[in-house]
Amino acid sequence: MFFALNLITACGSDGTTTDSASGDGSTSTGDATTDVGTTTGTPTTDTPTTTSTTDAPTTGTPTTGTTDGDTTGTVVPECGDGIVDPGEECDDGADNGAGQACNATCASNICGDGDQGPGEECDDGGDNGDTKSCKSNCTQQICGDGFPGPGEACDDGNQDDTDACTSTCGVPACGDGFTQDGEGCDDGAANDDHGACTSACQANVCGDGFVFDSEGGAEECDLGAANGPGQTCNAECKANVCGDNDKSADEPCDDGNKVGGDGCSASCQLEECGNDVVDEGEACDDGQDGNQDNGCTDNCAEPACGDSFTQASLMEQCDEGAGNNNTGTCTLTCQFPECGDSFVQASLMEECDDGNTVNDDACSNTCKTAKCGDSIKQADEECDDGNAVNDDACTNLCKSAKCGDGILQAGEECDDGNAVNDDTCNNMCKKPLCPGGAFYANRCWYASTQCESAAAKCASVGLTGADGFVNGLTWDLATMTAVAGQLGLATGGDVGCCVEFGWIENNTIYTHNFGASFYNWNGCFSNFPTLKVCNPQ
Repeated sequence: MFFALNLITACGSDGTTTDSASGDGSTSTGDATTDVGTTTGTPTTDTPTTTSTTDAPTTGTPTTGTTDGDTTGTVVPECGDGIVDPGEECDDGADNGAGQACNATCASNICGDGDQGPGEECDDGGDNGDTKSCKSNCTQQICGDGFPGPGEACDDGNQDDTDACTSTCGVPACGDGFTQDGEGCDDGAANDDHGACTSACQANVCGDGFVFDSEGGAEECDLGAANGPGQTCNAECKANVCGDNDKSADEPCDDGNKVGGDGCSASCQLEECGNDVVDEGEACDDGQDGNQDNGCTDNCAEPACGDSFTQASLMEQCDEGAGNNNTGTCTLTCQFPECGDSFVQASLMEECDDGNTVNDDACSNTCKTAKCGDSIKQADEECDDGNAVNDDACTNLCKSAKCGDGILQAGEECDDGNAVNDDTCNNMCKKPLCPGGAFYANRCWYASTQCESAAAKCASVGLTGADGFVNGLTWDLATMTAVAGQLGLATGGDVGCCVEFGWIENNTIYTHNFGASFYNWNGCFSNFPTLKVCNPQ
């Protein structure tokens, strides 16, 4: 068949073909059609061209036509006949097909046609792309090609595991086995909080809160920021134990040894009051049973005043310990303060305390300082009626009332407190007579218009003396005017030849003679500034 096709091609090289479809036996050359027997171009031979049939299979579908009873077969070009016909890019005959260089439609197999051809790793057609599983060049997407494909978090095209994208096309993360910036280490799946590299990709160190006790670690504990002195885990990440000289929260003491009898026992318990053991420095120890008056206090001492416990067995009334004070609320003898205990207690408003029951000494039985008016007659007092009334039988000076004490008592007309008998108040506390005058302002005043001499006036009142003058004595105009009114003297007009005016004081008559008229007292006094005086014998 292949030979026949070549023969036909050689014989029909002028391009003339038999139109099998027309059935009229005409031939066509280009666009021209002629009857059978008509030749154009190269003359045909008389030998008819026929298509022989053999038992061997042929490629292509033979087309036979009959003209005038004769059957003439012409092979029509088709894909798969092994000949690259017009419109075909290729034709490998039986080798055409999927996955071949020439596909079943006689088109060249190219990248992107969806048919994985020779030299292609893949071909998803329109789904090809640099970020797809099949790239645009029909190569498989792989980590490290610079294109982040399906299943890849990134792809920077390099094998550097310490940059922003690892060689496995993953975003760097703790635990990926690569030590990135900010990581102290990264052992991948081997990271372990008990190992050298923690799950946080940091070197395991004391104080980070992770117990480094494997892979060569020797930590016993690690409480992070809670490590330190007095904690259950010390600063070296070693467990705080009894005898390490570091007292932990659950140890009453730790003196760095496990020897008892030194205040801290071998089990780091205090050897102290209350442990039912009489330790050094203790007088007793009853386990601090709460009874302070059974011979042993909770301070592991025998009861005593000043131990802050009030013990009835010691006849104590109080006990304020260090607060005991002889001037406070509990004395140094553990007794309540009271008048008569020899201590002046401010809390009791005491003025004194002589510690005795004698009431008429310097400190009374009520712890008050002895004084006039306290109702207690002292040795230096005549009386003490305890009141502030001065004119009763006992004066405010604790003296018995009497004439001459200067205090006007009931039954006394006066009391000038002196022993002068002939003054305005005699020694019987009576006011004296005032002959020829009036008693005013504690003086006996008189006035006369008889122009008597001083001697005569003295004689008229039973006194003797001679005329005399006392210079420099100032008259009190206001008093004189008032007394003149009391005596009926007018302050103007003719009252006689003269006026004699004066008073008796201390057995002396003080007088003054004025002119026949005294219209102006001031004038009288200024003109006659002297007094006539008669002195008694």
